[in-house]
Amino acid sequence: MILHSLCSLRPVLLAALLLSACTPGSPTPASTAVLSTVSVTTGPTPSVPPMPTASIGVDPAALRGVSLQVWHAFAGGAYEVFTDQVARFNAANEWGIVVNQSGYGDYTTLFEAVNTAIDSGSATPDLVSALPEQTLVWNASAAVVDLTPYIGDPAWGLGSDGFADIPPIFREQDALTGKQL
Repeated sequence: MILHSLCSLRPVLLAALLLSACTPGSPTPASTAVLSTVSVTTGPTPSVPPMPTASIGVDPAALRGVSLQVWHAFAGGAYEVFTDQVARFNAANEWGIVVNQSGYGDYTTLFEAVNTAIDSGSATPDLVSALPEQTLVWNASAAVVDLTPYIGDPAWGLGSDGFADIPPIFREQDALTGKQL
């Protein structure tokens, strides 16, 4: 969504990225059969384009008192973990940024709330932790900001090394034509 001063939310962003992609795995069935050896030939390993190195030019003094609104659909344990991370960020960040969260309980309700805010011209959140397909809808209506400069910023973002620690499957689900949504 419309992002303001997102660069200082590294822990919250990382949590949102990781928590939004977490799903319970399926159990591995027990097997007593003997498996034969299979050779698999794969193509070249895809490479991640380098992250930008230019600074986004944030003045740390301008961050004091910034308030960010985050909307999400976390429930249960994920809600508790996210709430704890937001509280720790609010208490410990050196810039005095305050993150306020609004939980919608499920992704359908969150999607409808964001659409209503966009369509009515009312206040939209600064950050939304949503499903990739929902983000694509908002991107089509020009309501999404490219996170690439924020993520790759060497001073404020994750930088190229930190972003590389996030598995490609999580990065790629929110990437579209060179934009990180």
